[in-house]
Amino acid sequence: MAVKNYQAYTVNAHAKNRILTRFNITGAELDKWLTRLLSQATFVEKQDNGNSKYRLNDIVVITNPRSQEIVTVFGKDASETELDSKNAKVIPEVKVSVVDAMNELAVAKKRWLAQNTADVVENMGDTLKRMTSPHANVRYLNANYDIFLAQYDELVQAMQKVETVLHETQQVKDNL
Repeated sequence: MAVKNYQAYTVNAHAKNRILTRFNITGAELDKWLTRLLSQATFVEKQDNGNSKYRLNDIVVITNPRSQEIVTVFGKDASETELDSKNAKVIPEVKVSVVDAMNELAVAKKRWLAQNTADVVENMGDTLKRMTSPHANVRYLNANYDIFLAQYDELVQAMQKVETVLHETQQVKDNL
């Protein structure tokens, strides 16, 4: 649905400046470009402040219906990904495939963490044996202690990385 009565809308200075700089539009092209945008844009949402958001492909236009003014125009960017994920209709087959892929990724990361933990803990055990042996040379105690701390840090970092991936996979599933 196009902007209702778009011919009556005016462009504020901010919006005009943004259009000219963001879309490489000349002043002479502005009216024609805006007419096309407003006549073909699709309504997205009514914002809390009363403004309306419209979209034409990757171009977003914010209007104030009360004052019949174009507030701003911008291209789709990172801040718009939230709009897409919450308002887009996801085909059920795609949703199932994405959820399955996220579940497989989570399982693979948990297995990787288990194997990595087993390897690091085994190495930590060897280091601790060298440190606690009654026959251990005292001058190597500090070196082995540093090795032990590095192994511990490696384990903590691996766990944090996996936790981040698991959290992000859950977010993807929740946003579908």
